[in-house]
Amino acid sequence: MCVWHEGQSGRGGNQMASCLLQALKSGLFNTYKRKLCMWSDNCAVQLKNRMLLFLYVFLVVNDTFDTIEQRFHISGHSFSASDRDFAMIEKRAKHSKLVNAEDVKNAIRTARPSRPYKVLDMGKGTIF
Repeated sequence: MCVWHEGQSGRGGNQMASCLLQALKSGLFNTYKRKLCMWSDNCAVQLKNRMLLFLYVFLVVNDTFDTIEQRFHISGHSFSASDRDFAMIEKRAKHSKLVNAEDVKNAIRTARPSRPYKVLDMGKGTIF
C-alpha cells in the first residue's frame, strides 16, 4: 500500500505512476517474471492516462519487463481483490484511533493479521 496525505500530493496519474515505480524499486515484488499484468478500473484520471503509459514504455525499454498488459474490468463488474483489501482496511480503521499519519499506516499494516500489508511512505520526496 502506498500512502501519503493530500497535503503532499494529489491522486492523479503522476502519483499512480510514482507508486508503481517505487513499489518495483523497493523490492516488494521479489519476482523474476518478465511479464507485468496491470488490472485497472476505468478511472481515466488515475489509471488510463499517458503517465502510466510512459512508465510502461520506460520499464520495457530499461529491460525491467518484456511485456506489460493493462487490462480493464467490465463496467459494472469491477469488484477486484484490491476492493476486498480496502474493505478490510476500512473495517480496521473504524475500530482504531486515527490521529496522525502513523496511526493510519499502522491500521493498514494490521488490517490483515495473517499477512500484514506492506506500507510504502510516498510522502518523502518519492512522488513526481
